[in-house]
Amino acid sequence: MKLIRAIFFAICLVFQTSVVLSQQCQDEHQFCKFWASQQECQKNPKWMVVHCQVSCQTCPQPVTPVQEPVQPNPILPMQQPPLIATPVVPSFNISNGQCPLIQVREIETRMTATAFDFRTRVSSEGCGRPNQPNNCNQNVCYHRRYRTFDGSCNNLQHPAWGASFTPYIRLLNANYEDGIGRMIGSTPGSMPNPRDVTHFLLSSGASIPSRANSLLMQFGQFLSHDLSRNSVTNLCNCGMQAPVCANMLIGVRDPKRRQAPCIPFTRAAPMCGTGINGIIRELMNENSAYIDASNTAIVRGKVFPPTNREGMSTGDDRSNLFIGLSALHTIFVRLHNRIAADLQNLNPQWNSERLYQETRKIVGAYMQVITYKEFAPTLLGKKVSLITEYTGYKPEVNPGIANEFSSAAYRLHGMIQEFYPLVDHLFRKVGDVRFVEGTLQVQRLLASGTDFLIRGLIGTPARRPQRITTQVTEELFGVADMASINVQRGRDHGLRFYNDYRALCNLPRITNFNNWPEVSDESVRRRVAELYPDPEKLDLYVGGLLEEPSDGSLVGPTFACIIADQFRRSRDGDRFYFANPGVFTQNQTASLSRVGLSSVICLTGDNYPEVPINAFTVDMGQSAVSCRQIPQLDLTLWKE
Repeated sequence: MKLIRAIFFAICLVFQTSVVLSQQCQDEHQFCKFWASQQECQKNPKWMVVHCQVSCQTCPQPVTPVQEPVQPNPILPMQQPPLIATPVVPSFNISNGQCPLIQVREIETRMTATAFDFRTRVSSEGCGRPNQPNNCNQNVCYHRRYRTFDGSCNNLQHPAWGASFTPYIRLLNANYEDGIGRMIGSTPGSMPNPRDVTHFLLSSGASIPSRANSLLMQFGQFLSHDLSRNSVTNLCNCGMQAPVCANMLIGVRDPKRRQAPCIPFTRAAPMCGTGINGIIRELMNENSAYIDASNTAIVRGKVFPPTNREGMSTGDDRSNLFIGLSALHTIFVRLHNRIAADLQNLNPQWNSERLYQETRKIVGAYMQVITYKEFAPTLLGKKVSLITEYTGYKPEVNPGIANEFSSAAYRLHGMIQEFYPLVDHLFRKVGDVRFVEGTLQVQRLLASGTDFLIRGLIGTPARRPQRITTQVTEELFGVADMASINVQRGRDHGLRFYNDYRALCNLPRITNFNNWPEVSDESVRRRVAELYPDPEKLDLYVGGLLEEPSDGSLVGPTFACIIADQFRRSRDGDRFYFANPGVFTQNQTASLSRVGLSSVICLTGDNYPEVPINAFTVDMGQSAVSCRQIPQLDLTLWKE
């Protein structure tokens, strides 16, 4: 056994020091030659062979880039993902060959950026660069069993599909004024001011309750942060005039004008080399496209994620945006810690890396089960059938996050209520939290714990998302207005107009707002016509948001179509989806299939004796059952 381990680690060392790490051989630092003379190439190969290739004599052989082919989408056949240059990677069968040991750590064969590194480079260069390509023929024994942290090599033939720090894909071709990168609406008078659209059409103080509770809204945001993140450095203000700034003027009669003359807006950073020289602008996703709980940091022995002056330190630095989001981060960290402790007791022979990887895999499966068994059916109603039944992993499906999903259809800020009650274990209201007063206020959660707030979220109906509360449009983060920002973000990402997506989703185009089947209110149709005289130039976000839902869905048919498409591809294009044969044993998969968000709440609460079976049901104790009746994962199935 010692000999096998020695051989294994010797091979890994060869991989680490000899792998191709850049397509252009160069010294990236002026002191490379000096450092090489001091034997730093041998002492510090991880850094030196990447940044001092000439001095270390580690120049790679030329690699010919190819372009990924466009893959068809069974639901949305017009899908046209961007073409990403990647090296030729010989295809192989992951089941071939032998792995004498379980490889629990991916041996470094390339430089991968952290979020901080990536944003620092974006700030200095004004654009984002994808991670160096991952050669899936290396670390084969790791790739068979575990996810990489950036999502690469999930698809072995297309290693960059779904990986972090890669461009969003597009369901339809980009829509820019110059065909390259200038935002629609940049020409004065060509499009309505997004703030006017919000002020006269989208913002409303009236709250129409939906059939789902507010925990659905909060889990939706939590899931969003697992799947996508725009690369934006908010540097614009009302006094700046720069290509990166697309500030929205506030009208003189708009009450918000008392706060500022504009709503600042900074454009998302493009992928380097796009938006110039005739190449269409593509935007970067900092997260992987897979549902894998990567937004939750793992901290052993902590009840809460560690805190700093700005908030919680988690896998996503947006966890402090609202205390409800912080609560979900907290219970999923607790879930990880609980599972890791139980696995350690069951398998004392496992080292810390094996414990971490197996626990990470299980927590990601929890997220997948909750998403597809509870969240998607509650959000989409009968339209969940658009996701189709799961029939196994499909390597031809690109799971990448679509611009249309992240920048329009899944921006469900309309579900946010103005107040959330705090409820004790006897379902008595003991206080409440005003939404805007719960933003960036993690200390309030630390003081009271998660139970009171989660019960309050379960007991409060989510708003129907067809309008957005004035707290979000008038009071959030000073002068910010999320509805206007959503409209402008769609234009920033080059989304096509609403009618184009109706056609894509097999819905008839709107030729006259008086004949709009999904919007029954005549006064709404009239205001839309005043803002958008031409139905062919209606923003996707605005048109999709105003659609009235049907078939038990909380969103209209266009958004339901786009959301279902994304969830289907994120599942079918994920080799590590929990139900894909071989990811877990049959018994493990069956046990995972029985859990839900209520299972997590019962397992991680401080004093949570009762909960509804479906945690997205509005409940103030009426349908709650004992946590003893809630199915829990049988971890003994993981005992070796």
